[in-house]
Amino acid sequence: LIIFVKEKENENIELKNNEPSSIVSTKNAIVNKIITKNGQTVVREGDVVYEGQTLVMGIVKKRNSEEFMMVPSDGTIYGKTYYKFELKEEKARNVLISTNKNKKSYFIKINDKNLKIIGDTKPFENYNYREEEIRIPIISRFTNISFLIGKYYEEKQEIINIDEITAQNKMKIKLYDDLIKMCSNDSKILNTSFDFQDDEKNYYLNAQIEVIEDIGKKVRIYPTDEKISDENKENIND
Repeated sequence: LIIFVKEKENENIELKNNEPSSIVSTKNAIVNKIITKNGQTVVREGDVVYEGQTLVMGIVKKRNSEEFMMVPSDGTIYGKTYYKFELKEEKARNVLISTNKNKKSYFIKINDKNLKIIGDTKPFENYNYREEEIRIPIISRFTNISFLIGKYYEEKQEIINIDEITAQNKMKIKLYDDLIKMCSNDSKILNTSFDFQDDEKNYYLNAQIEVIEDIGKKVRIYPTDEKISDENKENIND
């Protein structure tokens, strides 16, 4: 019996080249192409596989013997995967726009505390605040006293209407950004299906993307004192 140990989520474990290992599926998929360089392939093209399922077993039968040995698996298993997305974009949005008006306030800073000298601390209802610190040579160094100039830039809220084409493009960009994070590096898009809809307040995108990608991941295998099960023997001999 061979115990296949799954890696912990978000934990990257480096395997040595000669360390016994198997290849398991990282996601649900339909096997599309198998390239096995070492190990025993236990799936066929067209098979439906699930996340965590063994694709290449790191145990093979010795030549001219009934005994088995563990080996480091090596290969690439490509599978068809399917991703569904549901995205939403508002038709109107409140945004802050600069009015080009600004005011300044002056502070003295003592031990990380700001004391106002001149000006208002909140001269506008909506604003973007920036500040500049002025340190005086020698005095600031030994007394930890400096001066701050605070600049308040007024902003006002406006309702911006989003047209349909802009909304669709924005949702598609978001979709592909998310897809890149979910797929392997050498993935290829086969088919796309986009369904755009809208109501009084929002635009919607329902999409399905069909992808071919490398679905395999190596995991360590460990032996036990028990004998290899009949089921595993059948997989190895097939």
